[in-house]
Amino acid sequence: AVAGDPGGDDAAGTPLESDWEMTLKLGVETLRRADVVPLVSHVLSNLQPPGHESGRLHVVLAELFNNALDHGLLQLDSRLKDSPDGFQIWMDQREARLGRLKQGTIEVSIAASSQDGKGTRYCVRISDSGGGFDPGAVGTPGGLTHGRGIALVRSLAESLDYSADGAAAEV
Repeated sequence: AVAGDPGGDDAAGTPLESDWEMTLKLGVETLRRADVVPLVSHVLSNLQPPGHESGRLHVVLAELFNNALDHGLLQLDSRLKDSPDGFQIWMDQREARLGRLKQGTIEVSIAASSQDGKGTRYCVRISDSGGGFDPGAVGTPGGLTHGRGIALVRSLAESLDYSADGAAAEV
């Protein structure tokens, strides 16, 4: 699915009608002060049927959002985490770059479609206004400290596609 086709397609390629969809576009000031992933997860939990397991959706949302912020807008290099103090260096760099960020946006779009008694199908698209990256270089774990997130997303999702030169990811 892509923006404008929020429900995606079924196995036969027929567009699915969304039960619901939401899009949230966040600017720099909001990105600095809001803890976006728990906020969106809370909204999603209120849209789901009782007893719905939302863990997979939360993990996908968290990984894609944090990649958009950390790599798309802040241009952080995961290799920072390779040194003994790497995680602290990463967090310090993240905070400093977010404080200096002058412009940029992240857009989160999520749609849900009922699948005739087979549960719910979700389409998650997260895009950022950053410079993008080479999607072919992503998904290979770089060690104990980084590189596992995209492999995890791939294992939880039906598909993971990148567009806009790597500035948009869709699951």
